[in-house]
Amino acid sequence: MTPITFGTDGWRGIIADTFTQANVERVARAYGVYLQQNGLRDQGVVVGYDARFLSDRMAGYVANVLSNCGAKVWLSNRICTTPSVSHAVVELGAAGGVMVTASHNPAEYNGIKFKASYGGSASPEEVERIAEWLDKEPNPTTPAPIEKTDIIALYERRLKASAPAPEGRPLRIVVDPMHGAGARIAAAMLQERGHEIIEIHGSRDVLFGGLHPEPIPPHLNQLGDAVREYNADLGVAVDGDADRIGAVTAQGEFFSSHQIFALLASIEDVHPDAHACRLKLSLITTDNDHMKQMISWDVTSEMKAYTRKIEHVSAACRFNAEQELQLLLLCKEQSAQMQNRFNMLTGSQIGAPGTPSSRRESVAADRIPVKFRELAV
Repeated sequence: MTPITFGTDGWRGIIADTFTQANVERVARAYGVYLQQNGLRDQGVVVGYDARFLSDRMAGYVANVLSNCGAKVWLSNRICTTPSVSHAVVELGAAGGVMVTASHNPAEYNGIKFKASYGGSASPEEVERIAEWLDKEPNPTTPAPIEKTDIIALYERRLKASAPAPEGRPLRIVVDPMHGAGARIAAAMLQERGHEIIEIHGSRDVLFGGLHPEPIPPHLNQLGDAVREYNADLGVAVDGDADRIGAVTAQGEFFSSHQIFALLASIEDVHPDAHACRLKLSLITTDNDHMKQMISWDVTSEMKAYTRKIEHVSAACRFNAEQELQLLLLCKEQSAQMQNRFNMLTGSQIGAPGTPSSRRESVAADRIPVKFRELAV
């Protein structure tokens, strides 16, 4: 029997090697027994799948196994994104979620991500408890129903309800879903807000067009080329299951997810009620598990709560001193506590206490292009 090693939020393997129907069913059964043993099966489970090879079929196997363990299943009726599964878990009140995906990994991989009841990634402790039930038999029970559900439609309704009224001039934006599950979703949402959208790599391709589906350099070279070709204001890319983001400025400069979140944190100065942040926080996720939990659906409308947790964000995302300074510079006026942290950081980690303030300010200011500030406000 093939050994299965769980990672931080699930398991992945190489298709037709370790990622097989038999192993997928073993992992799903471990989750089903975990639900049984913890009295969670009646709450049900959301199951989704991305655009990778066999993801849809494997999601069906997962749904059948969980049903046979007595857990009701909301099974996506089409390719969906990981954030849409996270949202559905919360909206439907499910015990958790299973997403068949290998996220940003190369095309030969596939896997399973577990979602907790709050919509974010299952904690390492929860994944460890699931793994304890691997190859254990479930208690006999009557199979529960499997309900085909339009998870993407639920997600889009939430995004539209959270969207602010359009402000400023329409932008020309190149969107790159990298042949993954995010195809047409972000593009359609932005187009409805009045922006001119050019989508590249929007077709399903289980080989990702030969690209590595991770929105970081050098995998965004074609996005940068498209931004310049169409004279666009910016380019935005998401990974294979649309839970990572990267951007490219009009000048072709890479703009990382850390910089994007720092920019979002600064928006509260302009919109204290945070309404203008909701759509952006809903559309954008990061590759960090702690951050996913913090930006889960039950807190996205509370930008003040987000900014109060800046220090935790910095630690969770493993920011270096300069990145943390950038974030703090954008939010330093939010609270006395943050101001104290800002002073300590600029005095002890970035430079000597006498470092000119103009030098410190330029660390952040130089990294926030005008086009991004226009989009933010």
